[in-house]
Amino acid sequence: KEGTYRGKPYADAKKYADKGSRVAPSPVNLAYSWNKALGYRHGQITLGESSLVFNLPIMIGPAMNLHRHAYNSRAVEYYSEDPILSGYMGSAVTQGAQSKGTLVNIKHAAFNDQEINRSGIAVFMSEQKAREMDLRNIQQAFEAKGKPDDFNGRAHPHGDYRQGALGVMTSYNRIGAVASSANAGVMNDIMRDEWGFTGYSVTDLTSVSPHASPKESLMAGTTAFCGFGNQGVEYWNPETLSSDKAMLSAIRKDIHYALWALANSNAMNGVNETTHTQNTLTWWRGLYLAGITLTALATLLGLVGCVLDWRRSSGKSLPSGADIDEGGAR
Repeated sequence: KEGTYRGKPYADAKKYADKGSRVAPSPVNLAYSWNKALGYRHGQITLGESSLVFNLPIMIGPAMNLHRHAYNSRAVEYYSEDPILSGYMGSAVTQGAQSKGTLVNIKHAAFNDQEINRSGIAVFMSEQKAREMDLRNIQQAFEAKGKPDDFNGRAHPHGDYRQGALGVMTSYNRIGAVASSANAGVMNDIMRDEWGFTGYSVTDLTSVSPHASPKESLMAGTTAFCGFGNQGVEYWNPETLSSDKAMLSAIRKDIHYALWALANSNAMNGVNETTHTQNTLTWWRGLYLAGITLTALATLLGLVGCVLDWRRSSGKSLPSGADIDEGGAR
């Protein structure tokens, strides 16, 4: 609750003593400005600069669900009922925030149609409706489609930043009968395989609980669970997980996604030319490297031996006094 940069208070930090963060404009008003450059600037200042001021590299936003009806209390966080207007504005805000190194998590993916009783509600639809409305909306942010007009033909005054969203937060609701974070059709087949998303994917506030389908979520590309604790998941322990090859492979891939996103965020601001790193060689890795070295030396000696043997064989001459007739008989 003070104005700081990377933990160090500004000179006028006392002015911010009773404030938690900067005040954001209504996304609805921002969308109906039809001004992508303004959205980009909003992403830079309200999200990006705040991320630096409070030393928080991950921002849970912007919110990019569609306005479905007037009684959805979270609609105040969303841009529009139109997937193109919402998608382009949300994409511009995303790019503006990421230009400052903020790891955004666009939310709530996907089909968060209502706020009341949203936990576990099953949302059914045709694939056409999904792709033409909700998915078309967030696709713009993943593919960086909402470029401000002044990006075209000249350099943007605040930096020409065109990278798609590096993070996403899934929704409480189910997609069909499957938890959104565990829905491989949306999370893997569409987001990662079709749209090329390779970033950070976090659940809404579920923790590791049956509601979040943790095993299936990890298999579907979820990289983190929002919340803490192990709530009634029997197999969530080292002994069980260590014998599940498919699960371990998915965890490894998911950690790769998360680390890649963090490496492209301002979480790396403290890493520079003065950073000191120290590598530790474990005993098992030492044996592994020694085995590789010995195998390479043995292979090299074997090749040298083959060459020497071949040269010695090809250099042999016939015994003295031996005659060869025209038929080849000795």
